[in-house]
Amino acid sequence: MIGAGAIGLAIAWRAAQAGADVHVFDRRAPTPEGDAEAASWAAAGMLAADFEAFESGEDSADFLRLCQESRSLWGTFAAELEEASGVSVDYQRCGAIGPALTVEEAESLQRRSQLAARLGVGVEWVDADAARTLEPGLTPAVAGAVYAPDDGQVDNRQLLAALAVAAERAGARIYWEASVASVSGDGEGYRVTSSGEGAPALFDQVVVASGDAAADMELPFRPAPVFPVKGQMLAMPLGAPAALRLVVRSPDAYLAPKASGRLVVGATVEPNQTSRSVDGATLDRLRAAAAKLAPALRGAPVQEAWAGLRPCTPDNAPILGRVREDSDIFFALGHYRNGILLTPITADLIVGQALRGVGAGRLAPFAASRSSLGAAVT
Repeated sequence: MIGAGAIGLAIAWRAAQAGADVHVFDRRAPTPEGDAEAASWAAAGMLAADFEAFESGEDSADFLRLCQESRSLWGTFAAELEEASGVSVDYQRCGAIGPALTVEEAESLQRRSQLAARLGVGVEWVDADAARTLEPGLTPAVAGAVYAPDDGQVDNRQLLAALAVAAERAGARIYWEASVASVSGDGEGYRVTSSGEGAPALFDQVVVASGDAAADMELPFRPAPVFPVKGQMLAMPLGAPAALRLVVRSPDAYLAPKASGRLVVGATVEPNQTSRSVDGATLDRLRAAAAKLAPALRGAPVQEAWAGLRPCTPDNAPILGRVREDSDIFFALGHYRNGILLTPITADLIVGQALRGVGAGRLAPFAASRSSLGAAVT
């Protein structure tokens, strides 16, 4: 396993539970305060299967079904993970709401929500009174809202900690500060060249779950087309009583209130940017957008600011499964804004194909060879 983000650790946990001898390589060093270099750590932890589809206008039925199915697994997945690790991941099926602040916005959002619902997206239109009842912290200027009742969130940083503990308790070995330089096939298996001290080098199967870092490795095929999309974010205190209880979404910002009393506000979308710097003007815009949606946040201090790099693909959908029919190398890459959401189902699908030889048909729409990625991985 190459990559110890949420996806890689979940696959490692499930594979170790199934009896596999699992070794995980990650170039990062774990620190108590976390590491924004990991896309999973830098995320907001939203499980927004419906709202992401609504906002993006994605019309892929396969991708929507994948996201919705993974969201349906989260309650059981979170409970099992907490029991296995002893770490709370703060799973909430709290719903997400996207307010309109003018009559014109309301008319546009209502039309779009009706169309999205007909395409299977689980959103509904609510009027201003219902919106304020669902989320009393919204601005009085709200003119109505799109509501996704089945969406939710987890604490993604706690999720990473829980997955690492659960994977190791199940028997997986994690090698931190172990950069993988190359993967090559020989007659005996796959040779992994890494800086991992004491790590084995020869494996029967390899899963590449390293995000856009896959482009930095020498692989026995052309690398998958995964590129970084930078997102600047901040956190502020929710206040007492808490200013919000639902995830709030708008074109200018999203607000994710955590049970810890921390509100995550994000995020910019900056393709092909690799700097993890944050700038004051961007943070000011995010704070202003947050206060516009929820006036109680006006003047709230910034507790933390960071930037993460989301691994994206040309069609915004992940690359999953066996790279080629004659290969035992598997991809679990390019989850973009849905990595936390898709963690449970990605782990199940990859482990199912690698260890039990099942699920190839389900993975076909997300194959590295699909035409929407451009030239096929060869």
